Amino acid sequence: MTAKSKVLLVTAGRTTTADIMNKLLLLLSDRAQNILISKDALNVGRDDIKGADTVIIVRGADYYLSKICDAAYSAKKCCILYLDDDLLALYDKGSPYFNYLMKCIKNSNVFWTSNINIASRYKNYLNKDTKLVVANVIEPWKKLAQYKECEENIKIVFAGSPAHEPVIAKYLIPAVKHIYDFRKDIKLILVGYRDTSVDGVEPFIETTPWFDNAEEYRKYVLGIRAQIGVAIIENTPFANCKFFNKYLEYTKLGLMGIYSNYEPYNKVIRNKENGLLVDNSVENWEQAIIDAINNPEMRRICVDNAQKDMLEKFSNEKTIEDIRRLIPEIEEYKSKPYRVKYNGEISYIRDRIISRLRTIKRSINNHK
Repeated sequence: MTAKSKVLLVTAGRTTTADIMNKLLLLLSDRAQNILISKDALNVGRDDIKGADTVIIVRGADYYLSKICDAAYSAKKCCILYLDDDLLALYDKGSPYFNYLMKCIKNSNVFWTSNINIASRYKNYLNKDTKLVVANVIEPWKKLAQYKECEENIKIVFAGSPAHEPVIAKYLIPAVKHIYDFRKDIKLILVGYRDTSVDGVEPFIETTPWFDNAEEYRKYVLGIRAQIGVAIIENTPFANCKFFNKYLEYTKLGLMGIYSNYEPYNKVIRNKENGLLVDNSVENWEQAIIDAINNPEMRRICVDNAQKDMLEKFSNEKTIEDIRRLIPEIEEYKSKPYRVKYNGEISYIRDRIISRLRTIKRSINNHK
């Protein structure tokens, strides 16, 4: 009997991406009959790397992730790096995080992303023999919530990190304010914006803390019986490298979505068929929201079509099938017993001392 392939999934801290990847790989492991071990980078030891055939690194701009990837690559493990954001855009060249990410990129056998724009940008950084894969990473799901007709209040939901505050304040809040002037039954629910700069600035705004648990977030949205979800982004290279998670989330929750008419959303949204697309301006967002409010039949059609998309294009079966086809290494690669050189804590202390000594030396030289 062939020994099962062993996969080590390594993440840095608890993030939405880490949770989704873990759930997806658990489902894949069940289908592929391999063994999955998921660990935070701080808890990974030499034996974890030694016992793995494949090591999957999620978002590699981290000291420990870069060290683990380096050790695994040197020990002839199959190293897979997954990126769901254009992290190179966040860090200046020469910064520690830039260097950590580049180390992971150079020590990868497979570079995996869910966005074609990331693939296009990063392909020039890859080794010649590194395989480039574009495959969706979607949280496994069981059912789709039914579309809801409007009740007494119109509830519009936006969930996101405070990093989105500027674009919300620039377009969304002014657009809803204009509507509120003649419709007092509208509420803008900002999930994750409690105690931020937009909390309480208008009477139609309700905020919540961030939900660490995705199921709690979904229960909340279903419980308030919201009808509309929005996804608003600026048309920038960084935003264009995002994934269309909000489309999938709103669709699962039975909400009609209104989306900025830029990548990645205009790659999956067909205007007035499975959602609305909006060129960013206060006037355009105002009109799109009014159209959504006044056309419940259009909302129903959009939700119906979006949920057909979920069943046909974003099912668990299709997602798993695509990953197994495009990255067979996850279930087929078997490593040989090479020595693993890794001790995370000692390496960290040593590198910090070396970095500090170099800084002192440069300072001395600059003052000679």
